[in-house]
Amino acid sequence: MTVKATRIFSIQERVAIVWESHQPRAEVTEIARRHGVAVNTIYVWRRLYGARRVEQPVKDTAGRNAVVVALTAQVRLLEELIERHAIEAARLRDRLAASGITPPRT
Repeated sequence: MTVKATRIFSIQERVAIVWESHQPRAEVTEIARRHGVAVNTIYVWRRLYGARRVEQPVKDTAGRNAVVVALTAQVRLLEELIERHAIEAARLRDRLAASGITPPRT
């Protein structure tokens, strides 16, 4: 049995793969095979980066560091996810309170 080493993709590489998967006529299966990634991993990354399409990866042409740009985009998306989860948690607390159940303290 052969053990295959797990590859860790940088945020910039992930954004590039997600961007590629959103292109017209893009086949996620083909993209996954070409990059050596499981198909479901691409869908997880799509969910992580939000349902909207990500912008094309930025190169260093404008004097900006592409890694910094990718990390800034990642932070922005994570902040949006946190906000969505906070709203959902508040809704669940309201439902519990409306049903007479005391929500746990956080």
